[in-house]
Amino acid sequence: MNPAKSYTYPGSPKNVNEDLLKPSPEFRKEALGVVNSIITFIATFILLIIAAVALAIGCGYAGYWIVVNVPNFWSIFFGIGLTGLGVMVLYFLFKFVFKSSTVDRSQMIEITAKDHPLLFDFIRRLARETQTPRPKRVYISPDVNASVFYDSNFWSMFLPVRKNLNIGLGLVNSVNVSELKAVIAHEFGHFSQKSMKLGSYTYHVNHIIYDMLYDNRDYEKTLEAWGNVSNVFAFFATVTGAVVEVIKEILQRLYKNVNERYMALSRQMEFHADRVAASVSGSSPLATALYRFEVSDNCYQSVLNYYNSWVGENRKGLNVYEHQALLMNMWADQYGLKVENGLLQIDSTAYKKMRKSGVRVTDQWASHPDTVDRERELNELNLTADVVSDSAWALFTEPEKLQREVTASLYENVAFKQDAQLIDKETFASILQEHSEKFGLSEVYKGFYDGRDITVFDPRAVMQQGTVVAEKLSDILTEDVLGLQLRIEGLTMDIEFLERIQDKSSTVKSFDFEGTKYNRTDAKAIAGRLKAELKQASATLQKADKDIFLLYQKKCAMKGQDGCSTYSEFFLNQEKAAEESKLLSSMIREASQLFTSQNLSQGMWLAITNNMHREGDIIKERMRSFLSDENHAEYYSKEEKEILERFISDKRKYFFNVGFDSEAINLHMQTLHVYSQIIETKSFKYKKRILDGQAIALS
Repeated sequence: MNPAKSYTYPGSPKNVNEDLLKPSPEFRKEALGVVNSIITFIATFILLIIAAVALAIGCGYAGYWIVVNVPNFWSIFFGIGLTGLGVMVLYFLFKFVFKSSTVDRSQMIEITAKDHPLLFDFIRRLARETQTPRPKRVYISPDVNASVFYDSNFWSMFLPVRKNLNIGLGLVNSVNVSELKAVIAHEFGHFSQKSMKLGSYTYHVNHIIYDMLYDNRDYEKTLEAWGNVSNVFAFFATVTGAVVEVIKEILQRLYKNVNERYMALSRQMEFHADRVAASVSGSSPLATALYRFEVSDNCYQSVLNYYNSWVGENRKGLNVYEHQALLMNMWADQYGLKVENGLLQIDSTAYKKMRKSGVRVTDQWASHPDTVDRERELNELNLTADVVSDSAWALFTEPEKLQREVTASLYENVAFKQDAQLIDKETFASILQEHSEKFGLSEVYKGFYDGRDITVFDPRAVMQQGTVVAEKLSDILTEDVLGLQLRIEGLTMDIEFLERIQDKSSTVKSFDFEGTKYNRTDAKAIAGRLKAELKQASATLQKADKDIFLLYQKKCAMKGQDGCSTYSEFFLNQEKAAEESKLLSSMIREASQLFTSQNLSQGMWLAITNNMHREGDIIKERMRSFLSDENHAEYYSKEEKEILERFISDKRKYFFNVGFDSEAINLHMQTLHVYSQIIETKSFKYKKRILDGQAIALS
């Protein structure tokens, strides 16, 4: 592939109001709040330093006085210990101030204008257009991301710091040139904000407090070593620890205050950066990119999951971005979304349709506003510009080569047994097709049965009570019915969340529901409404399941077949699978205690492992019976069968007087997980056979 020679730079909206880029009243309000919280922190910290210096001087003077006026062996130790108390408290306060923080660049690759001249020309023009400094360095990373970042230290609170730009290629793979312009303009909008200086202050303040509260193991070791010298020093080390705990208590309150105020400012910073982006790209490109990000990232992460699963098979991906695009196209088919110029077209309607939850919280700890809120703000600006729909890859030199190089970098720390098979686009498409055929259900159901069990009912009773009202499957599977499962999941999530608000296990004090703001006291009433809706939705879903059964039974009767028996056997099989899964889950939870519970006594170890043996003998008999049935061979691989057989023949004890057998316990855990997966596969394939047969009968 030859390097690109030119590209079309997207134009900007006309007659942009200069007031657009002025900080909003909300921005100024939150910035003032951050300044006040930082001043409070600095003032408190100075007072703590003064108190610590006074304590150190007082302890040093008292220690000196004791040594001079009470000259004996123990007074020397007591005097030194007292002096050490003051010094160690002062050391605690100063130790963390001068720590620096460097952003992890392990997944980033620095690029230059020589490597990608069109991209750097694009960045230069955009920096000039947004009137912001060009980034110090430009990096690319594999993921769906774009950000500005910089290393921070004590002096970055006072001196200007040039920022770096990171562009995730997963993002590039998901946007056109105009959308990339909007995204990077948004990041450049952060460059220009004076609040970025507040960000540096706040970051450093939080960094100091966090280290004092949670990352001070080195200090604790020093204190511990001091206390181990003698009993006298141990006493003063204990007193020092008590003083430090008081300081931590004070700083914990400051930590919450500073962070909460800065997060509120961060949301205003995002809105302001969005306005910067809209001023040079129009309102639409950033909004369309934002809606696509979540799907794009989900698809990228799914590809990585495939890659992880292939390692044991000695296979690896050739181009992660071609694979990401394939999954995005599959997502489009699943949700009935349009694809234009290779990109998903997701608007607010489609976004809300995919979104399960209806309860929304303005999260005080979230640095980014909700996408719906951001689009509303962008649309209110009403700025239009011509869109360049070319792929953002047009800005990169030899994009396919770059994609493969970055994909190869994902495997830097992976050791293959031999030369791995490279999975290209066509092979990956075949894998997806094979997976769909193996684990997908008939398309005639339009996803109605995906991810759920058929509602259990008595087929004979339904036949006696119900009448067939539908002539064909599409009469039952209306758009409203097809959306029921997603609606039920969303209602369930909302009810659980509202109950947490209601019983105060959540700190949320207010929430939005259907465009209206509510207080904590309203949670019970809203949850009651949703429970009624959930009951109705579940009843409607169950009726649809029964209607499909009745239509199926009618078709079967016309051919002299009995669909009722098919359903009865299916429900019986599902019940057995559920019981098996419940037992396995219980066994896994019990065995997990050996790894997750702290300070188990020998008696507890013995009780747990004895029960593991008892239940293990029961499950071994079930595994023997399962493996002896040749009809079950399709549900497990050769490797999985070997694991089950090794566990069945294992006679080792898990726990004995001098310790425990970790290898035997690990085999126990591994086998339970493998067998659980096998049972799940068997249950699904049985369901698939029933539903595939039903689909044929209904067609």
